[in-house]
Amino acid sequence: MKQIKLFSMLSVICSLFFLTQSAIAQINPNIKWTNTLSSSDSTYNHCYSSADVGDGYTTVAGYSNKENCSGISRGETYVENISRITFGWSYYVERDANITVTVATYEGDLFNITKNDSSDFEYETAIDLPGGYTGPVYFNVDVSAWDNGFGEAKIENIAFE
Repeated sequence: MKQIKLFSMLSVICSLFFLTQSAIAQINPNIKWTNTLSSSDSTYNHCYSSADVGDGYTTVAGYSNKENCSGISRGETYVENISRITFGWSYYVERDANITVTVATYEGDLFNITKNDSSDFEYETAIDLPGGYTGPVYFNVDVSAWDNGFGEAKIENIAFE
Protein backbone atom coordinates (compact mmCIF):
# COMPACT_ATOMS: atom_id res chain seq x y z
CA MET A 1 0.00 0.00 0.00
CA LYS A 2 2.83 2.37 0.85
CA GLN A 3 4.44 1.59 -2.49
CA ILE A 4 1.23 2.47 -4.36
CA LYS A 5 0.93 5.80 -2.50
CA LEU A 6 4.60 6.52 -3.10
CA PHE A 7 4.25 5.66 -6.78
CA SER A 8 1.12 7.85 -7.07
CA MET A 9 2.88 10.73 -5.38
CA LEU A 10 5.91 10.33 -7.63
CA SER A 11 3.64 10.25 -10.71
CA VAL A 12 1.96 13.50 -9.66
CA ILE A 13 5.31 15.21 -9.04
CA CYS A 14 6.66 14.07 -12.41
CA SER A 15 3.49 15.23 -14.17
CA LEU A 16 3.71 18.66 -12.57
CA PHE A 17 7.37 18.91 -13.50
CA PHE A 18 6.75 18.11 -17.17
CA LEU A 19 3.66 20.33 -17.39
CA THR A 20 5.56 23.32 -16.02
CA GLN A 21 8.54 22.80 -18.33
CA SER A 22 6.77 24.45 -21.29
CA ALA A 23 5.90 27.48 -19.17
CA ILE A 24 9.46 27.70 -17.90
CA ALA A 25 10.88 27.31 -21.41
CA GLN A 26 8.89 30.30 -22.65
CA ILE A 27 10.62 32.72 -20.31
CA ASN A 28 12.59 35.22 -22.38
CA PRO A 29 16.33 34.84 -22.01
CA ASN A 30 18.23 38.04 -21.48
CA ILE A 31 18.79 39.61 -24.91
CA LYS A 32 21.77 41.96 -25.07
CA TRP A 33 20.99 44.85 -27.45
CA THR A 34 23.55 47.16 -29.04
CA ASN A 35 22.55 50.19 -31.08
CA THR A 36 24.33 52.10 -33.83
CA LEU A 37 22.60 55.39 -34.54
CA SER A 38 23.47 58.25 -36.87
CA SER A 39 22.29 61.77 -36.30
CA SER A 40 23.18 65.31 -37.25
CA ASP A 41 21.57 68.68 -37.00
CA SER A 42 23.34 71.16 -39.23
CA THR A 43 21.90 74.16 -41.02
CA TYR A 44 21.10 72.16 -44.14
CA ASN A 45 20.96 68.52 -43.15
CA HIS A 46 18.90 66.83 -40.48
CA CYS A 47 19.16 63.18 -39.56
CA TYR A 48 17.65 61.57 -36.49
CA SER A 49 17.57 57.91 -35.61
CA SER A 50 16.51 56.26 -32.40
CA ALA A 51 16.27 52.85 -30.79
CA ASP A 52 14.02 51.86 -27.92
CA VAL A 53 15.05 48.50 -26.45
CA GLY A 54 13.72 46.44 -23.58
CA ASP A 55 13.14 42.91 -22.41
CA GLY A 56 12.14 41.00 -25.55
CA TYR A 57 11.70 43.94 -27.96
CA THR A 58 13.36 46.73 -29.93
CA THR A 59 11.95 49.57 -32.03
CA VAL A 60 14.19 51.47 -34.45
CA ALA A 61 13.21 54.66 -36.29
CA GLY A 62 14.97 56.94 -38.75
CA TYR A 63 14.08 60.37 -40.15
CA SER A 64 16.09 62.24 -42.77
CA ASN A 65 15.89 65.64 -44.39
CA LYS A 66 18.37 65.53 -47.34
CA GLU A 67 20.99 63.40 -45.59
CA ASN A 68 21.32 59.62 -45.37
CA CYS A 69 20.46 58.39 -41.91
CA SER A 70 20.43 54.96 -40.30
CA GLY A 71 19.60 53.22 -37.07
CA ILE A 72 20.54 49.64 -36.30
CA SER A 73 19.67 47.56 -33.26
CA ARG A 74 21.30 44.17 -32.86
CA GLY A 75 20.31 41.67 -30.20
CA GLU A 76 22.05 38.50 -29.14
CA THR A 77 21.22 35.78 -26.66
CA TYR A 78 22.24 32.23 -25.93
CA VAL A 79 19.52 29.59 -25.63
CA GLU A 80 19.50 25.98 -24.52
CA ASN A 81 17.28 23.14 -25.64
CA ILE A 82 14.62 25.11 -27.55
CA SER A 83 12.53 24.02 -30.51
CA ARG A 84 10.73 27.26 -31.44
CA ILE A 85 11.20 31.03 -31.55
CA THR A 86 8.12 33.25 -31.58
CA PHE A 87 8.02 37.01 -32.08
CA GLY A 88 5.91 39.83 -33.44
CA TRP A 89 7.17 42.33 -35.99
CA SER A 90 5.90 45.38 -37.82
CA TYR A 91 7.19 48.22 -39.93
CA TYR A 92 6.09 51.59 -41.24
CA VAL A 93 7.64 53.38 -44.22
CA GLU A 94 6.22 56.81 -44.92
CA ARG A 95 8.63 57.69 -47.72
CA ASP A 96 12.25 57.27 -48.86
CA ALA A 97 13.24 54.65 -46.31
CA ASN A 98 14.25 51.02 -46.12
CA ILE A 99 13.78 48.56 -43.25
CA THR A 100 15.23 45.12 -42.61
CA VAL A 101 14.27 42.69 -39.85
CA THR A 102 16.38 39.54 -39.45
CA VAL A 103 16.39 36.62 -37.00
CA ALA A 104 19.31 34.19 -37.29
CA THR A 105 21.32 31.45 -35.61
CA TYR A 106 24.97 30.64 -36.19
CA GLU A 107 23.76 28.39 -39.04
CA GLY A 108 22.22 31.30 -40.98
CA ASP A 109 19.08 33.41 -41.37
CA LEU A 110 15.80 31.98 -40.11
CA PHE A 111 13.71 35.04 -40.99
CA ASN A 112 14.57 38.03 -43.15
CA ILE A 113 12.34 40.74 -44.57
CA THR A 114 13.36 43.95 -46.34
CA LYS A 115 10.81 46.61 -47.30
CA ASN A 116 11.01 50.12 -48.72
CA ASP A 117 7.37 51.11 -49.00
CA SER A 118 4.01 50.64 -47.35
CA SER A 119 3.33 49.40 -43.83
CA ASP A 120 2.52 46.16 -42.07
CA PHE A 121 1.60 45.92 -38.44
CA GLU A 122 1.65 43.22 -35.81
CA TYR A 123 2.62 40.07 -37.62
CA GLU A 124 3.13 37.12 -35.30
CA THR A 125 5.77 34.68 -36.51
CA ALA A 126 6.84 31.27 -35.23
CA ILE A 127 9.99 29.54 -36.41
CA ASP A 128 10.46 25.85 -35.68
CA LEU A 129 14.01 24.74 -34.99
CA PRO A 130 15.49 21.26 -34.87
CA GLY A 131 14.48 19.92 -31.45
CA GLY A 132 16.87 20.76 -28.68
CA TYR A 133 18.66 23.67 -30.40
CA THR A 134 21.37 25.10 -28.19
CA GLY A 135 23.41 28.10 -29.25
CA PRO A 136 23.24 31.80 -30.08
CA VAL A 137 20.21 33.56 -31.56
CA TYR A 138 20.67 36.93 -33.26
CA PHE A 139 18.16 39.70 -33.95
CA ASN A 140 18.79 42.62 -36.30
CA VAL A 141 16.53 45.61 -36.99
CA ASP A 142 17.88 48.15 -39.49
CA VAL A 143 16.22 51.36 -40.68
CA SER A 144 17.74 53.67 -43.31
CA ALA A 145 16.21 56.93 -44.53
CA TRP A 146 17.33 59.42 -47.17
CA ASP A 147 16.18 62.67 -48.80
CA ASN A 148 12.98 63.43 -46.88
CA GLY A 149 12.39 59.91 -45.60
CA PHE A 150 10.93 58.28 -42.52
CA GLY A 151 10.77 54.63 -41.52
CA GLU A 152 10.28 52.55 -38.39
CA ALA A 153 10.63 48.82 -37.67
CA LYS A 154 9.88 46.78 -34.58
CA ILE A 155 10.39 43.27 -33.27
CA GLU A 156 8.64 42.39 -30.01
CA ASN A 157 7.23 39.65 -27.78
CA ILE A 158 10.28 37.48 -28.37
CA ALA A 159 9.89 34.09 -26.70
CA PHE A 160 11.60 30.73 -26.84
CA GLU A 161 9.95 27.35 -26.35
